[in-house]
Amino acid sequence: MVQLRTTILGYLHISLVLALILIGVEPNTAQQKEATIFLQNLDAEIDIPEEDIFLINEILKGQWSLGKELARQLMKLSFIDYDDEQVLSKVSDSKSLLIISQNNAVSDNLRQLITIIGNSVSRNNESGDILVNQYIVFNDDYRYRWKLNYSANDYSAGLIAERDPNEKKLIDHLSGYLFKKYNSGELLVGDYQIVTGFGLWSWRSVSTRKSFETITGLPRMGRGISPYHSSNESWYLRGIGYTNETKWGNLLISGGYTLQDGKLDSAGNLSLSSSGFHTGATSIAQQNNISELVLLSQWNYDKPKSQIAISVAGTNWQDKRGIKKNDWSGSIAFNQLLEYGNIFGEIGRGYNRAVGIITGLRLKIPNVKYLLSSRYYSKGYSALRSNPFAEWVGKDRNEFGLFQSISYKHNRNLFTIYGDLFRTSDVEKEDSFPKSGQETGLRWERRKGRRYQRLQWKWEKKSLENNGIYLLAQEPVYESDNTLKYSGVFNLNKSWWGKLQLTYTLDETSDSKSHAYGLDTQIWWEVKNISIFFDIVTTKTYGGSAWIYFWDVNLPGEMTTRVYTKDVVSPAIKILYQTNSGFELGFRLRALWKDFDFTGTTEIVGALVLEIML
Repeated sequence: MVQLRTTILGYLHISLVLALILIGVEPNTAQQKEATIFLQNLDAEIDIPEEDIFLINEILKGQWSLGKELARQLMKLSFIDYDDEQVLSKVSDSKSLLIISQNNAVSDNLRQLITIIGNSVSRNNESGDILVNQYIVFNDDYRYRWKLNYSANDYSAGLIAERDPNEKKLIDHLSGYLFKKYNSGELLVGDYQIVTGFGLWSWRSVSTRKSFETITGLPRMGRGISPYHSSNESWYLRGIGYTNETKWGNLLISGGYTLQDGKLDSAGNLSLSSSGFHTGATSIAQQNNISELVLLSQWNYDKPKSQIAISVAGTNWQDKRGIKKNDWSGSIAFNQLLEYGNIFGEIGRGYNRAVGIITGLRLKIPNVKYLLSSRYYSKGYSALRSNPFAEWVGKDRNEFGLFQSISYKHNRNLFTIYGDLFRTSDVEKEDSFPKSGQETGLRWERRKGRRYQRLQWKWEKKSLENNGIYLLAQEPVYESDNTLKYSGVFNLNKSWWGKLQLTYTLDETSDSKSHAYGLDTQIWWEVKNISIFFDIVTTKTYGGSAWIYFWDVNLPGEMTTRVYTKDVVSPAIKILYQTNSGFELGFRLRALWKDFDFTGTTEIVGALVLEIML
């Protein structure tokens, strides 16, 4: 109770500060508030790369002028459709970019995003070149993140400083870069990432996941080297990279020296940690324990109908005791445009001579899209920064898989079906059933601008272990999940909007059953300079294995999913204030009661964000 009173008192002070600011700062247009809910139209169970979250915020803050360069940045977003990418690649100026919002051939997501950008033109003209962001999250402890971006003409730079909850250091992670574009190439110094091929060699920090969006995202080939836009502590390369553009393609040469968390034993077994948390004795001992030296080269051939990427990297790891390990990885990827679609694929050589292969065929006829993709990863497949489309990840990556999806669009209605079959590629015991599973989903969606309705069902069935024995005719034990969701956004009038989400999930094994219900109701009010969001989540669970996922009331620069496994009543509020000059101040506050009678300890979580354009 003392904590609750203290928190309320603190936010009363914040409210007074907000009131003072409202008196003296020029207001903003209501359309710019759309950026705060744009990404929340996606499914809460699908991870969004932090690179996307930061990049879209920078785009909507006017860090790039309208035209070809802005289109190039949009193509880096993971949720952009394959067909959207083809349209964006043809943008030459601001007019050809903004007219995309009227193009019915592109996705609703891109049309809405271009509309938001177009509505923000006047703000972008008044904004400066430097974007400063400070972000604070509190729960049982505090998380801080400071972010600075500079972009002007052919130069850009960025800096991120972060401290995770319960970390001993004031700044736990520091990342930055400098970028210069030349007539015949690009130079990047500092932290960077390479998104290439289809994830077998180097990819984003979040892989392309099995979902209703796979049909649009999986056929897209990576765009190559780019500055690192994330606070993820393990996914970047730190060094220098130079790209030389020639008529025979683009040649990338790079070298990097990066400190990683992990351990390396005398037998050469390497284990790297990607959590970024250093609060226990083991994680503290492994912090920056591994030095990673990388030398890499890549050739990219990118033409309107054909893309080829050949990549190779040599890597040396050494721990603080002097134990060393060397290995190399590489891949060859291609994408070929056809009259009615495209074919694509990648073959990779991972560490420890592991092999990965992914292939696909995408067909497109009026109103219909179809995708067929197969994959194979030998046991433990991993490469430089590999993150391919897969069921299992990391050291558990070990599978054959076959994915199919088809979508049909009629007027504003979009119907999507997908299915996936998978099993382990290497089995430890010859007489055992391989670990396997299947997944399928059906979705209906109807959109009109910001308004939409969506109904979807997903079913999964997966074997728990390799415990079935052929000779004994013993079948493996399976776990199945059924999830039914409805989501809709409505406008009550010009200033009032509402969002309703309903979820039911059922989890079953041979000897147990668990199910859960969830309701998330949100209403928000928009005027010229301020948005106020009210949200309440209610969940009811029976058993402990059925989970409910909802987006939190996220601030610009974050996309947090809340997972509910117990009975919960959880109201929340978010206030966001913006100006034409690029100033932005927002906070969110959520309370969680684990009983419907509002007894017991109340959990309070919140966040504060401040952005300034200079």
